Amino acid sequence: MKYSEERLQEALLAIENCLPVTKASKEYGIPRGTLRHRIEGAISLKERDSHQKLISDYEETCLAHWIEVQVMFGQPPTHQTVRLAAESYLKAAGDTRKP
Repeated sequence: MKYSEERLQEALLAIENCLPVTKASKEYGIPRGTLRHRIEGAISLKERDSHQKLISDYEETCLAHWIEVQVMFGQPPTHQTVRLAAESYLKAAGDTRKP
């Protein structure tokens, strides 16, 4: 079942405002278990795995946009070229790790 983090947050807010979990689950299209886990303090997978990311979400978005533009021009970048571009973001931030 696909849903956005924003939609999940709306459902949690509705639950805080006394909407039962079962109704919030149906109304917002989010599994009851997911809502219950979040109420109990669980964090999203994105938040949980964020420490493993080398570049920021913004840099990742910029890199993805650059790749899309290259594809539109008929020149899709190679894996190595994308890696070098990500490395340039890291170097600019003073990070010596390799993606």
